[in-house]
Amino acid sequence: FPSKCALVPPREITKEELVMVHTSDHVESVEQTKNMLYSYFTSDTYANGHSACAAKLAAGLCADLASLIVSGRVRNGFALVRPPGHHAGVKQAMGFCLHNNAAVAALAAQKAGAKKVLIVDWDVHHGNGTQEIFEGNKSVLYISLHRHEDGSFYPGTGAADEVGDLDGKGFSVNIPWSCGGVGDNDYIFAFQHVVLPI
Repeated sequence: FPSKCALVPPREITKEELVMVHTSDHVESVEQTKNMLYSYFTSDTYANGHSACAAKLAAGLCADLASLIVSGRVRNGFALVRPPGHHAGVKQAMGFCLHNNAAVAALAAQKAGAKKVLIVDWDVHHGNGTQEIFEGNKSVLYISLHRHEDGSFYPGTGAADEVGDLDGKGFSVNIPWSCGGVGDNDYIFAFQHVVLPI
């Protein structure tokens, strides 16, 4: 849709931006993969010589898009990026996620002037990394709708009683599905009766 959409030029996120979300040790461990043919962070999270660059481009694009939206230079946006991000926590990569793009975008939005940020995560898996990063922060409301099955579905987090800590208590909202096969009507009900009222 050339007349309706504009591309945001990609850039690699800086280390200074990443350490607002992750530890410097984590950022460095991802960066080191550029010198390796392949490496594993966990059994399901691997990297090759191009992964660090791809992860930095994805995070940089998400940060820039959030800034553009908050500044009013664009009305909305969609970041079609890989690798994903919501499993990457403060200190670790996991679940195919190297850097937490949602967290990076939330902080970029705040830097651009947003007082509060809402992250709605409706991936089938709970975004444990995003929740961990913001669980003590009341300026970011994290809402996740995900398959949980009493903690037996990956990553095993995201129970309804996980609501945040300290100042962030009540700013993590989990809507855990007890089984697979959840459909549109279930999501519509959850959005109408939980997400939108919040």
